[in-house]
Amino acid sequence: MAVSPVSLKEYTWEMKNQFVLPFVTQNPITQEAVVKGFLGFAVPLILYFDALKKDFWEDRSLGRDQVTVYTVIEDNLSDTFGIDGKACLMRFICELQDRPLAGLSVLGELLAVVFNPEEEENDLLEDYLEAKKLGNTSGVVCGNHFLECSISVFGYFESFKNVTVS
Repeated sequence: MAVSPVSLKEYTWEMKNQFVLPFVTQNPITQEAVVKGFLGFAVPLILYFDALKKDFWEDRSLGRDQVTVYTVIEDNLSDTFGIDGKACLMRFICELQDRPLAGLSVLGELLAVVFNPEEEENDLLEDYLEAKKLGNTSGVVCGNHFLECSISVFGYFESFKNVTVS
């Protein structure tokens, strides 16, 4: 009886990130922002440790991994929210260039690594690199260049600066 080699495909690590976003309206009398409710959603992150196999790393690069991550995010945005996922991701990359998240936290570091496309020898990230370059241009309003996406992640969070909870 032969024993097959151990496969690392079974070993995974899963994190369930939960986000809760408030619904805010404006009081017509006092003009103050008022929280009316909350929207919560979970984003699972699953790491497959078969990546520890030597042959896994031979033809890998950060750029190729970024393309994979970007494609998944675009598809999820399109399928879940019915928006142009690529345009919204490119707008996010553009807007991120003006906001130094890297030094703020571990999450900020992770966002900076994932959403700052790397120069590659191939053109897989060409559109994303253009969005990054645009975001690094002084005085550019990214929303004016990605009209297919009316959503600004940073604009959403900035709208809560003067919110009171009642």
